[in-house]
Formats: sequence, structure tokens, C-alpha cells
Amino acid sequence: MPLELAISLLGSAVLCGVLAGTLRLHEQAMELRHQLRRVEAWHSDFGYTSRALGTLAQVQKLAESGVGIGTDTVRGIHHGIASIPFGILEAIPATRDTTRIVRAIHDQTADTVYGAIGLVNRMLGKGLRRGMGVDPSKEEPYRGMISDAEMVDFRHFIDTRPDPAEFRLRYPDVVLVVPGDIVTADYRADRSRFHALVDEGGRISGGEFR
Repeated sequence: MPLELAISLLGSAVLCGVLAGTLRLHEQAMELRHQLRRVEAWHSDFGYTSRALGTLAQVQKLAESGVGIGTDTVRGIHHGIASIPFGILEAIPATRDTTRIVRAIHDQTADTVYGAIGLVNRMLGKGLRRGMGVDPSKEEPYRGMISDAEMVDFRHFIDTRPDPAEFRLRYPDVVLVVPGDIVTADYRADRSRFHALVDEGGRISGGEFR
């Protein structure tokens, strides 16, 4: 068997394994979403009879942040592991083009799944606290600049597509810049100014610190 054909077959086998792993990841994400909904229903019933609503809300908030950090950690590990076989196959001319296509599909699928988990976690957290009688608009704001530890929670907040008023209420010490605002051209490396992308409904859909 020619060496090039053998390498191509090996590359195809590895790519099939990666795709199978991605499908399993998607199935696990769907199962997690189902379990989170069951937890939401349980907490909704329990919240009405609890005398310690404030304490429960704080515990839930901590759990929500824990899930968010865990999800982002797993996402990073997943991409790191997947990059190894992709990098090897991209270095082989016979499998380079096919590998790049499959890698792009894999990365997009993985980011979509992990993003969906983070969004569901965030939305369920808000729903649970609302069921406990906690007004989301009265949650304690973040003071100061956004630290590395707070970036996970910040990204989850942006995933909920808040409006500018909600952003300024949550992060009063961060300058929010929306399209049309006039600002200085200086670059800020301390995450004190967020340039937002806004959708047609006027809600924040993304952006960057600069």
C-alpha cells in the first residue's frame, strides 16, 4: 500500500473519531440541559416554602458561577486535545485541506454546544432566583474593573443580551460605548471601557474591551 494512501486512511480514521466525539458531546449537552430543567422545576417548588430565600439565592449564584467556570475549563481542554491530531494531519499535504474543513466544523460545533450550556445555565440561574423572590434588577452590582476571575461571569452576562441600562446597572464602573458614541482613541488595557455590538432591538450582542 502506498505511503500516501496509508496516511490518508489514517487521517480519515482520526477525523471520524473526532466527529464521533463531537456528536457524543452534543448528546451530553442535551442531557445536561434536560437535567438543568429538572433542577429548575424542583427549585421552583421548593422556593415558595423556604424561609431562607436570600441564602438560597446566594448558594444558587455560587453554583451558577461554578458551572460557568467548569464549562469554560472543559471547553479549553477540549480544544487543546482536539488541536493535537488536527495539527498533525494539517502538516501532511495529502490530508491538509480536508482536515482544515473538518477542524472548522468541529470548532464551530463545540463552541456552539458550550455556548448553549453557558447560556442555559445563566438563564436558569436568573429564573431560579426570580422564583425565590429575588429581583434580578436589584442584584448587587460589580464594583471596579473586570478582573480575570470575573470574565466568565461577564461573558455569561453578555450572552443574555442585556440592554445598555442593564449593563450600566450591573457594571457601573465600566464605561459602556455603543455605536454612535464619541470616545477618545486611547487604548485601555484595564478593562475599564467596553465597546459593545448592538442588535436591531438595541440589546448588546457582543463587543470587546479596548
